[in-house]
Amino acid sequence: MSIQFSRSTRAMHGDSFQASRVGLVLACMVAIGFLFWFAFARITLYESSEEIRLNDQGYIEAEFPQEAISRIQIGQSAILRINTDSDQNMISIPALVIGRDDENGQAKLIVMGEEPSEYVMGNQLSGQVEVEVEHIKPINLLLRTYNKKLVNNQIPLSPQSNQNQ
Repeated sequence: MSIQFSRSTRAMHGDSFQASRVGLVLACMVAIGFLFWFAFARITLYESSEEIRLNDQGYIEAEFPQEAISRIQIGQSAILRINTDSDQNMISIPALVIGRDDENGQAKLIVMGEEPSEYVMGNQLSGQVEVEVEHIKPINLLLRTYNKKLVNNQIPLSPQSNQNQ
């Protein structure tokens, strides 16, 4: 059995939709906050290496892949994370890039805090080094990733182009 039209309109007039409005305003505020973060936040990108050793002068040398060493510059900040015992406890020591060797893919770092020589096994250190190579906004990171995807896949923009030959 259906209800009368006058009763259904009365029920609609009786509902103020207050909860719906509050929910919509809160959802819009969250969306605006996310968009603000997406456009203005800074994300730090790192290049890392687990092949680290202490040289004779007391500097840390780390080996990086060739494409990573090209992004590392003298004066960049780094974090040296050294394993302290068999439980894989790590200490973090700030460091600074003071040199790089493009041919061997090595970067030379000077440690800013405590001395890492007490954690040396031979001339090998157990741990990793992370070098801050760039600060980027999330939207730029998304656009860079999207651009690489387009370039690598070679998506033809026109059906008349014969790029697959």
